[in-house]
Amino acid sequence: MFRQVQIPEELSRERKKIRRSEDLLLHEAHKLLLQEQFSEKNILSNLKSYTKSFGLLDEEGIDPGQIYTTREIRNICVRYRLRFVDSQVYTGEFPYEVVLKIKDLNAIQRKDLMFFKILSPAENLKNPSQNMDSLLFVQTVYGNYYLLHRWGNLLPVSRKIKSFPFRSIETFMLCVIVLTALLSLLLPNKYLTTDTHADYFSMYRVACFFHVLILVAGFCVFYLFKNNKTFSVSDWDNPKIN
Repeated sequence: MFRQVQIPEELSRERKKIRRSEDLLLHEAHKLLLQEQFSEKNILSNLKSYTKSFGLLDEEGIDPGQIYTTREIRNICVRYRLRFVDSQVYTGEFPYEVVLKIKDLNAIQRKDLMFFKILSPAENLKNPSQNMDSLLFVQTVYGNYYLLHRWGNLLPVSRKIKSFPFRSIETFMLCVIVLTALLSLLLPNKYLTTDTHADYFSMYRVACFFHVLILVAGFCVFYLFKNNKTFSVSDWDNPKIN
């Protein structure tokens, strides 16, 4: 049986990988800065931010293992070609469990939470009937995101491989170069030169590589434009779904 992607587990691994002691210190400093910003003497001068905080989730009293930073979520989105957008972008129906969990959090925190985000493949946001893996987050007062609920069918691990060329321009060019190298190596000498004494690794093959590179790059770029493909590194939080 093919393995499937557990996005929450991937997020947890990403958190362990990139969070260091200095990151935790910066996080605590940021929390202290916000607390000072919302202190009684500074409320009026920061009224706009203070008012917005009434729709954000307080991190105290909730499971810290379910809280993720924007950086951690972004890395997973780029790796698996997912989108992280406002919940309003999702045109499907949310599970009833989502309503119950939001009601419970509202009651516990004594506020009406407002800033929700959904993490899901773009094709699922465009056509929710596919029922693909979806995660709903709510923003916290410290700019992080709390995982509220998950539903839908798990994504195949192969998605990570298929998404690799479209992570960024660098990964795209790397794949073009690797494909070109493979094609150049597969060509027998008789298609490269009439010189029967030429070595397998010769300048003829080097010249072939650059000619094939131009051809492959041309086809790949045409494919990008024809299918309106974009790179995940710049599109992971784009609410416009093509």
